[in-house]
Parts: sequence; structure tokens; C-alpha cells
Amino acid sequence: MSKNDTADATRAGLWLSIVVLLSTSVLIRLVGLDDLPREDELYTTLAARGWLADGVPRIADGIYDRAQTYTILVANFFDAFGTSLLVARLPSVIAGSLLVVAVFVWTRAVAGGLPAWIAALFLCLSPLSIQLSQYARFYTLHALMFWLAAIGIYALAERRHPWRTALPIFAGTGLCLALAFHLQPLTVIGLIGISAWLALFVLLPWLWSQRIHPRRLWLFVAGGVILVLLGALLLIESGIAGQLWSRFRDVPLHALPRRDQVWFYQLELIERWPTLWPIFPFMALLAVSVRPRAALFCCCLFIPAFALLSLAAMKHFIYIFFALPFLFVVWGVSLATVIAVLWRWIVTVTDRAVARVAPGLPPRPTRWALITAGMVFLVVSNGAPARTILKPFGIALRSDETSIDWAPVRAALQPWLEQATVVLTPNDMHALYYLGDYDIAVNPSRLSEVDGGVEFSLDPRTGRPVIGTASSLRLIMSCYPTGVLVADATNHPPPWIGSEALAEAITLEMSPIALPGLPGLFAFRWDRSGAAPPAECASLSDQVAARPVLD
Repeated sequence: MSKNDTADATRAGLWLSIVVLLSTSVLIRLVGLDDLPREDELYTTLAARGWLADGVPRIADGIYDRAQTYTILVANFFDAFGTSLLVARLPSVIAGSLLVVAVFVWTRAVAGGLPAWIAALFLCLSPLSIQLSQYARFYTLHALMFWLAAIGIYALAERRHPWRTALPIFAGTGLCLALAFHLQPLTVIGLIGISAWLALFVLLPWLWSQRIHPRRLWLFVAGGVILVLLGALLLIESGIAGQLWSRFRDVPLHALPRRDQVWFYQLELIERWPTLWPIFPFMALLAVSVRPRAALFCCCLFIPAFALLSLAAMKHFIYIFFALPFLFVVWGVSLATVIAVLWRWIVTVTDRAVARVAPGLPPRPTRWALITAGMVFLVVSNGAPARTILKPFGIALRSDETSIDWAPVRAALQPWLEQATVVLTPNDMHALYYLGDYDIAVNPSRLSEVDGGVEFSLDPRTGRPVIGTASSLRLIMSCYPTGVLVADATNHPPPWIGSEALAEAITLEMSPIALPGLPGLFAFRWDRSGAAPPAECASLSDQVAARPVLD
């Protein structure tokens, strides 16, 4: 076979692999795409509806401008395919599937075919990757943009390119990095990892090569130190450093219990990957010994992200998603190195065990039965693959997030909603999505997310007032003759969403509304028609742009 034929076969194999991975990723992510919505994705969905209607990302009376480019993207999908939650999730499906392909293509180029397949399949089948690909939010697009920016920097730093090649790579890298910043401030943490790699494995070796020119070497070192100090001073004086630190350490009320749990991501990875995560240091060493440049790059991207996110106040496993592809590449390289040896060892010891314990059994079928049983046990003993396997059967592990179906609640509450002069809820997004509207959010955690928030502050995302104390709730009940409060089990009774006094005010001073057949949903009402309103109602009418208070 000629070189041209070999090159053609290689390209054909690459494209076939891409098609297989892309189609597999998409098909897997279509299963359960119509699942119930989670609260955060309703922000994007409702804001995209607002953009489609008004040309601004409006939710109720507010503006949701976070990751606005992604909101516009979802709005364009609405315009093309119709307005539904399933359509809102399609951009995430596409971005998540393209990320699998991007990881495969780069890993294949720098480490070979088998490591690329292992890394890509880890990402393709990861339950977190599937979950976020079915989430009407920007996480998979952010991970894709950051991945492309990172490997663009790697390509520019690893070898010299003619300017006609370097210029498009540089422009594309800058564009992806800018979009990643726009989507997620977490990009700063990723850049710290990239900077560490550039400093340790690009700049430091280059400086060492300049040791034959001591004057030039010290000039570069002094210049670098001065630039770093000037940059730090600029960040401090401009207030950017303070803002970054505030983002790093501040949390809303609902996240307060995890604020100082530096072990959070460690425990999550142990629970999801108990077979591989404990031996990560040795797998990293093995990967570096085989593919030093690519493995060191991936370690520098993952390890600082893991460490800094562990120290950050706001914690959720979805925040580490953008760094997981780099971990999977390390695992892919190391597993590809030992898989042949490990497989031979498993076959040998299985045959030896069968021969010593049950020599009368047919050796080959017995071997394969035992190896298959061991592989099944290995898979289901790890939380991550177990989640992926169980999801199509509607089974969620205990630590998985669950949603409650609000769809029937509007019909069940319609008579009460028609009579109510004010509608309250801690679940503002669900109320807007399913009920169509609400007046006041009763949610101390939501209030903690409003800058300078005090009782009856307006949440800028919805333009609606928020309260968080029992006294404010009682004032509302005194000023409005009738009202309804609706909540789901994630917020009522509210162990973290409100104080014990607030919970008591809801359960003891309101009457429950029976919602048969709607597990997890709670509704309460009050009726004080004819009661004389207190004097404070005059000030309340100035604070709350809701339905009129008592006259």
C-alpha cells in the first residue's frame, strides 16, 4: 500500500470514528431529554422566551442577562423548532456531543487511537456529561469552548507554525476563550492551570536554554517579575481582585453548608469513580511516562481546577465539568498503556483458578463467565457508570438530583388562584413556568443572592419582591385579604430555604390546600376578608408592585 493509500485509510478511519462517536453521543443524550425541568434551566428557558418576544432576555418584570449569548442561541432554536423545554435543551445536546468528538480528535493526535477512544468514551458515557447535555444551560458549551481554547494554546506553544497557520489558530483560540469567559467566570480557574503549564513547561525550559547568555536571562526574569507585580497591582487597584475574591468566597444561603467542605469534590469523585480516582496519582505518573507533553498539559489543567474549586465557597459537581475531559485523557493514556498486560494477567489467573478449584468444568466458557461477572461487578460498583446504566430504566441513585412534576398544579389550584389577591412561592421559576405568574418570592436564599438585599428587595432577574422572614410574611397576610402559597418538597418544609419561624408561620397560620395525586407539592391559603389592615400596609404598597393591598 502506498503512502497516499495509507493516508486515505487513516483519514477514512478518523471520519468513521467521528461519525460513530457523534451519533452515539447524540442518541444517548436523547434518552430522557423530556425529563422534568430543574430550576436553573428555567432561567435560560424563560429568558429565551422573553428574547423571542421582546428582543431582551426578560423574565416577568426583570432581566436575566447572565450568559446572554447562550440565551439568544436558545431563542433562535425556539424560533426554528418551536418553544418547548426539549428544544431549549438541544444546544446543550449538540455542544456536549461535539465535546466528545473534540476530545477524541485531539487525544488521537497527541496520544494515539486507543487512548483517544478510552477518553472519548469516558466523556460520552459519563452521567454528568449526559446530565449537562440534557440541561438547558451553558455548561457543555462552556466546556467545549474552554477545551478548544486550551488545545489552541497548546498547539501554539508546542511548536512553531507559519503565520498563515498560526494566525487562524490564535484568532480561534481568542474567540473561544472570550466566549468561555462570557459563559462562565470559572474560566479564570482554567486559565490558572494553563498559566501554570506555560510557566513550568514552556517558559521555564526556554529560560534554562538561555543560561549561556546570563545577561539576557536575568533581563527576561526581571522583566517577567515586574510584569507580574504590575499586573497584580493593577488587579488590586482596579477592584477586580476584590470582585474575584468575593465571587470565590461568597455563597447564597442555600449553599452555605458546603462553603468550607474542601473535601467535597474528593468525596464526589470517590463515590463516582472508586476504582480509578484513588489511584489517580499513579495513573498520572504512568501517563506522563508514556506521553509526557500531553499528559503534563492535562494534569496542569485538571489538578489546579480540582484544588481551587475545592477551596472555593460555591460547590457543586457541575462546576468541575469543564476540567473532567483533561482527567479522562490522563486516564485514557494510562489505561491504554496497561490494558494489554492487565488483560493477559486476568485471563491467566482466571484459568489458573478454574484449573485448581474446578478442573472438571469446561475451561473457556467458565473463564468467560467469570471474567464477565467480574466486569459487571466492576461497572456497577462505580457510581458514575451505574448512573448511566440505570437512567434509561427511570432509576436514580440516592444522591442524584430529582425534580417534582408541577404540570398538574395549575388546574388543581385554579379555584384558589382566581380568588387570591396575592400569590407567594419559594419556587419562583417553577411558578412562572407552570402557573404563569406569581407576586412575591418567599425565599431567604434567593434574597441572599440580591446585591444589598433587604426584605422586599426586587430580584433583578424577575423584577419581583423577595422576602425571607416570618414578620414580612405576616405583614403580607395582614395586608392582602386572600392569598396562596405554593411550594414543592425541595423547599417546604424549608430546612435551608428559611428559618424555623418562617416555616411555622406557613404551616400554623395558613390553611393547607389538599393536592391529591400530586406528591411533593404543597399549597396553603389564607382568607382575612373584612379584617382591618394595619398601618404598615401603606408602606408595603410602595414596596411591592403586586396586586393592590387592602384599602
